[in-house]
Amino acid sequence: MAVELTAIASNVSSARKLLKSLDPHGVSFLDVLIDMEQKEVMAHPAVQKYLSDVWMGDIRWASWKIIMLFFTFLLIPPVWIVFSLPVRHQFNKVPIVKFMTYLVSHFYLMLLFFFTIVVPLVPIYQSTNLIPHWYEWLLLAWLSGLLVTELTNPGDRNGLGWIKIVNLGICAVAIFCHILAVAFQGEDRMTVLYIRNQILAWALLLTYVQLLEFLSFHHLFGPWAIIIHDLIKDLVRFLVILLIFMIGFTCHLAALYQPVFAPDSLSQVGTGFVQSPSLNPIDTFEFLFFALFGLTDPESFPPLDRSPYWTIVLMKIVFGTYMMITFIVLINLLIAMMSDTYQRIQQQSDVEWKFGRAKLIRNMNKTSATPAPLNLFTKPIFYLKMAWKLKCKLWSPMASTYVHEEDQDTMSESRSLDNFGSSAHRLWKRKSTVEPAGDMGLGGFHPAQNI
Repeated sequence: MAVELTAIASNVSSARKLLKSLDPHGVSFLDVLIDMEQKEVMAHPAVQKYLSDVWMGDIRWASWKIIMLFFTFLLIPPVWIVFSLPVRHQFNKVPIVKFMTYLVSHFYLMLLFFFTIVVPLVPIYQSTNLIPHWYEWLLLAWLSGLLVTELTNPGDRNGLGWIKIVNLGICAVAIFCHILAVAFQGEDRMTVLYIRNQILAWALLLTYVQLLEFLSFHHLFGPWAIIIHDLIKDLVRFLVILLIFMIGFTCHLAALYQPVFAPDSLSQVGTGFVQSPSLNPIDTFEFLFFALFGLTDPESFPPLDRSPYWTIVLMKIVFGTYMMITFIVLINLLIAMMSDTYQRIQQQSDVEWKFGRAKLIRNMNKTSATPAPLNLFTKPIFYLKMAWKLKCKLWSPMASTYVHEEDQDTMSESRSLDNFGSSAHRLWKRKSTVEPAGDMGLGGFHPAQNI
């Protein structure tokens, strides 16, 4: 029904009027559709046309020019800085330019991780003190900027959005390890710094995974990002069931390896004794885990010298039962679950991609126009201006109004996608850019209407 109503409204008047309509709480109809996951409505051609105009803003360039602009950002950092800062050109308020500046910032973050832990410019054994090197200071500034972004403009937590928070938490632990190294000297200090690098390696891994979120705008990679996210959820459910069985069989095998007879046949070596090897629960769990990949067989288990002779037969029965349940039942169950998820999303890949694209455009339009770490400079400037206007009365009811008007200096022209149409006419060409072509004959700009 919602799809039909959208089609009727777009034919009678325009999709823009419907999507910009506000409810009594000031929430646009488009935001409501996205929050309620009305994917079929978001995939409607009229809605996608409106979103495309918002995405491109006033830029009417060919695709190769946009690609060249992206590589210019990537290879010439001063150009990226100019387009990221809230200066008079106001390109940083166009969602596609804002998206490219955030993506380049992410690539720079990965490069800093690379020079810090993968190929460190200064090895750990040459770091005689704990004063960070220049690239470590830059990495700290980048992480601080990301923290400011999450505190001031919390993004979408659905899909892969949770990676940002997890990454910041991992980096916080790594920074704590660096500070903790003050309490150590010599090799112990270098060991703590090595542990710090291993923690940052997990953060680097998650930054690569986070690239899937940026690829959601593309019609080829967008559905893949959704498929991978849902497959990870299937894998987590499978691991919970697998863990239950593995713990059960671990306890069973550990019970089998409990000694029955006294150690009467020991080989004396010097003043000590060599006993038959045994398995504790941790070693047993490790054996069973690698058995999932075919790296363990019954002959790899330690001998049962202090147990009845038939215990080896019982051990093989238990181990064989474990292999049948995990290989034949659970592994095939995982394959079936993943196949069902892949087919389900692939059948509606176009709808899934268009819905993910709508969320990306909405999030890009709501987030700060300045990426990390440049927001460490623009945010304080904005709040100083706000304090000056409010005469340091930061708890005044007008403070929230100034926060929502941050688009004048350091943020996007709008706090929500439905407001972008009312602000885009202030771009550098001074004409409306976000209204679909079918809206131009309706008398130009119309403010959002309440519903």
